[in-house]
Amino acid sequence: MRQYSLAGWLVLVGCGPPDMGNEKIWVGPSGGGLDDTIETPAGTTEDPEDGDSGSSDTGAPETGDGLELGLDPNCSPFTMADDCMTPWPSVFHTVEDPTSPTGLRLNYSRDNFYSPDGVLPVDPAMFNFADGVSPVTPILVNFGRDINPDQLWGPLDADDSLLDNVPIVLVDIDTGERVPLLTEMDRNQRDMGYDGRHALVIRPMAPLRMGARYAVGLSTTLTDTEGSPLTVSPAFAAIRDGVITTDARLEAARSRYEAVFSALDGAGLARADLLVAWELPVASESQVLGPIESMMAVADIENAA
Repeated sequence: MRQYSLAGWLVLVGCGPPDMGNEKIWVGPSGGGLDDTIETPAGTTEDPEDGDSGSSDTGAPETGDGLELGLDPNCSPFTMADDCMTPWPSVFHTVEDPTSPTGLRLNYSRDNFYSPDGVLPVDPAMFNFADGVSPVTPILVNFGRDINPDQLWGPLDADDSLLDNVPIVLVDIDTGERVPLLTEMDRNQRDMGYDGRHALVIRPMAPLRMGARYAVGLSTTLTDTEGSPLTVSPAFAAIRDGVITTDARLEAARSRYEAVFSALDGAGLARADLLVAWELPVASESQVLGPIESMMAVADIENAA
């Protein structure tokens, strides 16, 4: 059974939704499932089947003949264990929105929110108004095995994560600035008896730049607790190695990956040495701070009255 990693889902965004006037975001039921469309703040509609591609379906390359991967459309394409949302957060769970400050909106569906016990009563509308994820979000990836603890950094070792030749990197795609990290295996859910729960938690030790794009990269030098290498996702291998596939999501995201690979190469992780890599979009300043600034402005007006 698929597990959907939800640790940290409450920090998908930094604050609540800003005032959107009469606009709304919703995912309505249709025969007990999802409605056919998601209404965005701009009033446009998106097909949930295409929502986590990280790109609109316009301009996507024709896949034609290519490698058939048989990916689950409700899962992240790079997932390697029964933790369907990982790696998380990712641009694959967004949709393009030209009215957004970041050019993106989060685009989760109810089908994304499952646990081994079944469907979770989560309304994705509480997330989908956002134009990115929280600047203090944890990052999750699950290989189905525990990572060698000698390759992880505790709270007192974060500066070591900025050294050369490290196996895990988080870097600002535009500026090339690396972020210090705390990395640990998550005991959540595993202690509750859920099989296959081996989530690696990557915690930025400094707030991410609002409105920025970050590249997350893990090296093939990572091993499990037995010293064995970890398996590369076939979908990621296709992107990394330039293999054309029949999967529309992968092909639509391929052009974005050149910037990801370039940023990670500048940070010391060569493309050929990547176990997995993905793009993480951070919410804009207006998204994160806008509600607080609005409340402060109202308070100032009331105090002046």
